[in-house]
Amino acid sequence: SDPGMTLAACQAPPPVGWESILETECQFVARPAGEASVELHLAAAGVQTWFQDIFIRPDSVPAHGAPDTAIQESAFLPVREHWLKKAINTWRDHSTLKALEVLAQGSSDEGVEVSLPKILASYVLACIRRMQSLWGNLSPQSLMTTKDLCQRFSPQGEWESSPMRGFALHPRLPYIAIARQDDAIELKNLTQPDHRIMLRDKKQQSIMCLQWAPHCNSLLAVGTSTGVLLWNVDPTVATTRLLTSWVRVETSPNHTPVSALSWSPQGNFLVSVSPSDTNLITWDIPMGVATRVKRAKGGGLALVSWSPDGQRVFAASVSAVFRVWETKSWTCEKWTHPSGRCKAACWSPAGDILLFTLEGDPSIYYLSFHGSELGAGSLAAIKCADLSPCTHMVGGEEIVVGGDVQSMVWDHSGERLALIFASDSPSADMVAVLRARTSPMVEMLPGGFIRGHEGEVPLLIGFYDNCVEGALLATAWSSGRLSFTPLHFQPSHPPSFPNPLAPPHTIHSANIPLYSGHTPTHHSLRQHSPLLGS
Repeated sequence: SDPGMTLAACQAPPPVGWESILETECQFVARPAGEASVELHLAAAGVQTWFQDIFIRPDSVPAHGAPDTAIQESAFLPVREHWLKKAINTWRDHSTLKALEVLAQGSSDEGVEVSLPKILASYVLACIRRMQSLWGNLSPQSLMTTKDLCQRFSPQGEWESSPMRGFALHPRLPYIAIARQDDAIELKNLTQPDHRIMLRDKKQQSIMCLQWAPHCNSLLAVGTSTGVLLWNVDPTVATTRLLTSWVRVETSPNHTPVSALSWSPQGNFLVSVSPSDTNLITWDIPMGVATRVKRAKGGGLALVSWSPDGQRVFAASVSAVFRVWETKSWTCEKWTHPSGRCKAACWSPAGDILLFTLEGDPSIYYLSFHGSELGAGSLAAIKCADLSPCTHMVGGEEIVVGGDVQSMVWDHSGERLALIFASDSPSADMVAVLRARTSPMVEMLPGGFIRGHEGEVPLLIGFYDNCVEGALLATAWSSGRLSFTPLHFQPSHPPSFPNPLAPPHTIHSANIPLYSGHTPTHHSLRQHSPLLGS
């Protein structure tokens, strides 16, 4: 069968030391670092929408709300404590498991050995560790720390060390929300990057994802290690002091850290997932109610995405299973692959095509859906692009491109697909941009590559949707630089944009329950195919 497009057909990447500027007429333009101004190139190409680079420097202070306990403790002289008081303090400051470890290590009170608490604590610890070992064989992520979960299942490969842990471009206005390493969110006006607003909260720890609500100018959802935070803030306030804002924390048992979230197209529902929770949770934002969509197998969830037409929700587990839910009755289709978990996925603008990639497989697959009924789609996943490493000759030197995909985004016109390769891939220092076509058939076409400054590695990508001619790709680099690369082309079907002057939806903070025990019914449909067989 046809393996689809290969990277050998793409335009050769820029050599090391060159910086990509734009795409024009399907040609990717680059320049040697420091030569000619970017503005001259963009003006010559007729580019209208473009923003200056934004720089986020690594912060030297510890993450807000997460002080280094070891450093704090080392500043004090050791104090002789009663064994019971020491255990209670350890339980309060750390966890029950840590308190049991303190008791099991042995303790003394005025020289008298306290043997009974030590024996009991040792026995309980042995039972807990045995259960953890058995459960860990079935669910390895259950034994991982919060920091390890964030690093393993973050959309970017360098979550812990990156100056930026995520960003969200506003769907209606020229603003961007940037999650910093110190757990603050920085709001910036893209037309006036010197103006910024800082969002901080003690519950905002270990940010993994964030997304603006559609059709609402001021509502920002943030996935953290403590749950989902909802910020209601006016980004148009050109000051660092917030005049009117509130933050609401949505929590659910065992649903942390939140690795991904996605809004419904109408903006009244939010879905979130966690690698430590096997349930998909839907949040009714106006009513303040959470509903668990239960499922049996596959482990915790790492990815989630609501289709633009609102009819389906894609949810990928930490194992080799992902599901596509239809949102009328919340029933699902189940897909499996023996090679590894789903690493990245994105919907077409119409919501009828799902692109996805798999861990350990340098390929892009797609599923097509027609209508809103369950099963009204592909019976087999089809490969549309082969991203296996290949070699391009550039200036007499060999440059290898290709490998596994780390993350992937589709622009609003449906004609450009941008992707970042995994950190162990030979082209991890470049962004690949492919041309896409969905009619009369789904097809990936050769594109080109975007290279940053020398030594930079791309970590995050996203499209600014409010472009009339072409697309604007935002890239967060390992240096802390956020760049904007114009992709200048005439869309076959010009996309429609929301009116930024239309009155936004009003979100009220209500003191009402945030968790509901209601469980929608569902069934699983395993798809059998050469690519995704059971």
